[in-house]
Amino acid sequence: MKKMLLTPISIPQRLLRARYGTFALGMLCVIGTNELCHAQGTLDVNATISAVQSGGTYDYSLTVNNAGDSVAFGTFWYAWVPGAFEMSAVPSSVTPAAGWTFSTPSGNPGTSSIEFNNTTPLDPGSSATFAFVSTETPSEMFATGPGTPDQSFVYTGSTAFSGSSEQVSVSPVPEPSSIALMLTGLTGAWFTRRKR
Repeated sequence: MKKMLLTPISIPQRLLRARYGTFALGMLCVIGTNELCHAQGTLDVNATISAVQSGGTYDYSLTVNNAGDSVAFGTFWYAWVPGAFEMSAVPSSVTPAAGWTFSTPSGNPGTSSIEFNNTTPLDPGSSATFAFVSTETPSEMFATGPGTPDQSFVYTGSTAFSGSSEQVSVSPVPEPSSIALMLTGLTGAWFTRRKR
């Protein structure tokens, strides 16, 4: 059996990384270095969108939930994935949540997205609601898959491309008429089964 020789300096380095690295990071979190604490968790974000028709346009409400337990985020870029702007029309108006700003970056002619930024990141367990008006119909806005507005990104920093990122799927909130139709169908199925 071969013996491995270690230099005296390599043993303390290994101990420092293995045993004391986590302790040192924990102490920095306790004394207030939040950036290091946030870097250790993972993003867990979900979003929903709903629409109400208003004449020839649609009023959209977009709610973003930070469901994580340790990571805050400061940028939500709706209808954008790297290299693609997923909205087919620039919104006619945008209302960000309190404390947030927005921009409407555009790509190829006729494509757009909405970037929301906040210098005070959205803490875990919190949510923010944004609104915008667009000529895009709910069937266009609620479509899923590549090349559709349901794909978005969040960044832990207060600007795009800063900090960690995660792709987020935006789910439509069912309309009350859809829920009523579903309940009617379930009730009919229950009565049919009960008769047998």
